[in-house]
Amino acid sequence: MRKSLFGYGGTTKAIAKNFVNDGLWDIYDDKFSEASKDEFGNALLPVSEFDPAKSGLEIPSPGIPPHHELIKKAKNLISEYDYFYEIYKAHLPFNVWISGTNGKTTTTKMMQHLLESKGSVMGGNVGIALANLDPHAKIW
Repeated sequence: MRKSLFGYGGTTKAIAKNFVNDGLWDIYDDKFSEASKDEFGNALLPVSEFDPAKSGLEIPSPGIPPHHELIKKAKNLISEYDYFYEIYKAHLPFNVWISGTNGKTTTTKMMQHLLESKGSVMGGNVGIALANLDPHAKIW
């Protein structure tokens, strides 16, 4: 089964680059009009070519809205956070995850300001893409 990334922004580019050893990715984005490959050999594909029967895992970029056709077709959809938890759960740094409707960016930046001297790195939708975070940092 293939692994799919939805969108080709900072989040998915970092996953495609840093986790190519786990196998190549199929990357679907509205801006792709024909199939090609990135510098790592991952497939860059138009949205119309997504076949949920051939995909065993789908990770959307944070910018893909819930009503997008890729999300509606997906059968094995997980967040980037769930993907990283599975990869790093045995040695995940102490971490703070911030979610909600309003105030995430402000809260994240305030937390980083308070924790930076303790060795924290800020990542996710604010700061460094999760796939580019230092897995040996004291705090994520």
